[in-house]
Amino acid sequence: MARNANTLSHRLRNLDAYAKTLDDFSIKTISGATVTLISAAIILTLLLSEFMDYCSVDLRPELTVDKTRGEKMTINLNITFPHAPCFLLNLDVMDATGEQQVSVDHDIYKVRLDTLGNPIDEMRETHRAATQADGQGTAANTPAVPYCGSCYGGTSPSGGKCCNTCDDVRRAYSALGWAFANPDDFEQCVREHWKENLAKQNKEGCTIHGFIEVNKVSGNFHIMAGQSALHNNIHIHAIYSYMPEDYDFTHTINHLSFGTKYPNMVNPLDGAGKDSPTTTTYG
Repeated sequence: MARNANTLSHRLRNLDAYAKTLDDFSIKTISGATVTLISAAIILTLLLSEFMDYCSVDLRPELTVDKTRGEKMTINLNITFPHAPCFLLNLDVMDATGEQQVSVDHDIYKVRLDTLGNPIDEMRETHRAATQADGQGTAANTPAVPYCGSCYGGTSPSGGKCCNTCDDVRRAYSALGWAFANPDDFEQCVREHWKENLAKQNKEGCTIHGFIEVNKVSGNFHIMAGQSALHNNIHIHAIYSYMPEDYDFTHTINHLSFGTKYPNMVNPLDGAGKDSPTTTTYG
């Protein structure tokens, strides 16, 4: 039995392709040690490089063409004009398809700023103006209730037939692209002393913030002085007598981003500013 086991063990040894010599016949040399160290260094280097490659992130930039045409893109903005009053500024959008958005006011908000750049509490200003008006005996000019002011051919912004304030008339005209040239032609504006109140705002600033939705085509949006209007499908900006003749378009872009936000998004224009010289208009 033991003989058979030895025979089997001998046969297995014959299958060893890497037979080793006895220690008595092996010699340890410096060259052999050098080869061993170099081999170990190479193996360690390969292991480390593979591990680092496994842990690293492979960035592969790809550019794809958006083939959709009906979808909209959102533009978020927050821009401060420290020396231009809010009533002077209008935001318009134009694109390559011919679509135009004139005097955009939906989802766009204007914040009046004082000469120090602080927001003005408009509710307090309105209350103060009303108190002064009552003190001057102008309550007699208050329209009777119920009151339905004329829109003078325009369309009421509320969807009805009444334009009870000067701003309602202005928005009604703007919706049709009509010029709001002389507020004194409208009873609501005269009653509210609209021109006089605007004159008090000439030294104020303005922050415009919100978002607009545009077509995914080439185009532009701009903030300009004056009332925007369409005349024979031509985009124009009209400056009227009740607007200041000198204005400064110095501005700071607090925020400007395009499309959906994502983590670590970088907006290169955030914080950018531009000093513009004072511009004079001639009517």
